[in-house]
Amino acid sequence: METPPDHAECVLLLERLLWIAQSTRLRADRRDGLHDQLNVLAAQIRAEPFRNWYYPHLARDLGISYSHFRARFRESLESTPAAFLQRCRMLTIARELEIGQSIKSVAYGSRLLRPRKTFPVFSAASSACLPEPTWLRFPAVVL
Repeated sequence: METPPDHAECVLLLERLLWIAQSTRLRADRRDGLHDQLNVLAAQIRAEPFRNWYYPHLARDLGISYSHFRARFRESLESTPAAFLQRCRMLTIARELEIGQSIKSVAYGSRLLRPRKTFPVFSAASSACLPEPTWLRFPAVVL
C-alpha cells in the first residue's frame, strides 16, 4: 500500500502544475499574434516616446478592449502601458543629456516645456494679470 504524500510534497507538486499551466498559457498567448503586435507597438513607442499615445485607440486598432489591452500589455512586456511609456521617455531624456544637449533644448524637444506662443493666454496673464511678488516691493534689510 502506497503512503499518501506529505504536505510539502503536495505544495511542490501544486507549484509545478501551476508553473506548467502558466507557461503553456504564455506560449499559447505568443502564438495568437497579439504578443507580436504588442512588441511592434513597444518598438514604435521606443522610437517616438514623446508622441501623444492614446491607449484606447491603440486597443481598438488591435481589435481588443482597453482592459484586455492593458492586461496583455502587462503580460507581454511586464509593465503597464503608462509605466512603459514613462520609462521610455525618461531613458530618451537621459540619453540626450548624456550626449551634451542643454536641459532647455531637451525640455523643449521632449515637449516638457512649450514656448509661450503655444499658450498665448498664459503669456498675457503672466505679464499683465499676476501681481508683483511682495518680496520685490520692499527693499532688502541689511543687518
